[in-house]
Order: sequence, then C-alpha cells, then structure tokens
Amino acid sequence: MAKTKTSRQHDGLGNEWTTTSSGAVPMRHSVESIGPEEARVLLSKLMPHYRHADPKWVTRMANMMRRGQWRTTSETIKWDDEIGLIDGRRRLLAVIESGCTVEMSVLRGSFEPLKLGQD
Repeated sequence: MAKTKTSRQHDGLGNEWTTTSSGAVPMRHSVESIGPEEARVLLSKLMPHYRHADPKWVTRMANMMRRGQWRTTSETIKWDDEIGLIDGRRRLLAVIESGCTVEMSVLRGSFEPLKLGQD
C-alpha cells in the first residue's frame, strides 16, 4: 500500500486547503468567495468541447443567488492546472448574471478522468 502525506496550505488570501499526496498530483480544496470578476477569470479558460450551458438553468441559479438562497454544497468548481475549467460553467455564469458574490467549493489539481466534460 502506498504511503500518503497530508498537509495544510494557505495562499495568503484567506484560502486554506488540505493537500493529500501519494505520488500523484495533489488536489487542493478550498471554499472561496466567487464574485462576477472571479467568475470571468475562471471562465476565461474553458476546456475544449465544453457542453452548452442552458440559459434557463443559469437564470434559475442566478435568481437563487439574488434572493440569498444559494448554499455551498459538496459540488465543486473543478479547475485543472493544465487546461482550465472542467466543471462549474453554469454556476459561474449564474454568478455573473446575478452580480452577487457567493461561496463555492473549489477543487484544483489534475483531473485526468474528468477531462471529457461536466457542466
């Protein structure tokens, strides 16, 4: 069985994550405040062949954000260090549409099995 190493890291901006490594590329998890500007930055690098974002679904989530009904869940924004956004496009588009800043779980690292696409 491979040895694993766990460590806590900080980025100086108030974000903190746990890194677990067993020789593979470590994954970094944080809960971040995502506003329209941060959403635009994340959306600026989409993986190729990203599926269409249903505008009705985006508006529904944006309305929830405006009403203060948005909740952080186990669903993460997935950011691949090499190719960019893997998962979370509709949520980020909803942040821009709503004009709100909301907390979201963000997972960063290498997502080899997921590079086929999410939302």
